[in-house]
Amino acid sequence: MSLSEGGAHKRISRTSPAFTKIKVSVRLIFMVQSISLDIPDSIVHQAQKLASQNQQRLEDILLEWLTHSFTEHPVETLPNSQLLTLCNMQLDEPQQEALDT
Repeated sequence: MSLSEGGAHKRISRTSPAFTKIKVSVRLIFMVQSISLDIPDSIVHQAQKLASQNQQRLEDILLEWLTHSFTEHPVETLPNSQLLTLCNMQLDEPQQEALDT
């Protein structure tokens, strides 16, 4: 199956009962990066469901998830200085009140 939406093209094919191969080409200003991934069907189904609910494209949902995984670092990987900063953070009064109720 091959689909084209906006500046992105995607090709979906079955590679095994548990995986779906998705090839996504993304045009970023002057660059085009094409990547083929074998994604477990369960993840594809979750992404398709979310995309349908939010009226978004499947590749936009997958890109958001991928981007999030690289921008949100697990606490265990933070240097001590950043970890101490997080430990010393406090909510402002309205946020704390909202949690207290």
